[in-house]
Amino acid sequence: MSGRGLAFSIAGIAIVGFALYSYHANAVSDARQAGETAGRAEAIQQANAAPKFSHHADTLLSGPLTLAAGEIKRIPVTVKDDMSKVRIVGRFAASGGTRDDIEVLVFASRDDFTNWQSGNEARVIFQTGRKKVGDIDVPLKNPGTYDLVFSNKHAVLLLRNIEATVKLEYEKRD
Repeated sequence: MSGRGLAFSIAGIAIVGFALYSYHANAVSDARQAGETAGRAEAIQQANAAPKFSHHADTLLSGPLTLAAGEIKRIPVTVKDDMSKVRIVGRFAASGGTRDDIEVLVFASRDDFTNWQSGNEARVIFQTGRKKVGDIDVPLKNPGTYDLVFSNKHAVLLLRNIEATVKLEYEKRD
């Protein structure tokens, strides 16, 4: 083979090699871009598929409440399966009687409330003790019916006037 033929052969091999390299580089780049696009599309799809929650605050009690001596006020509170981050929150102030006090309790179930009312053992998940003023902040972790109770059970003769604002706050799946 002459020198000229060898030069053409080498040049031809170089051109074919460059063409193959360029084709491979473009194919890799296209595959990477396709993967990135698919990854972005999957991330967007997952974000759209993730459950969305909205905040709710249902009023359980707002304003004045009067309890006669020995009287209680029971407010049932229902937590459903689709609720999360559930809390009973609020504030109260009592007046009347010699100590101007009231007790606020939250029971884990209606049975616990009934047992407490009868003087038996009960699961109390929140209890203020006897107070003139106080805050209520009770997380409710499980679905079910709880009982929020304002109690003047300890009073023998005198009524209590209560000013209270209490809400059930929670997140709910949209």
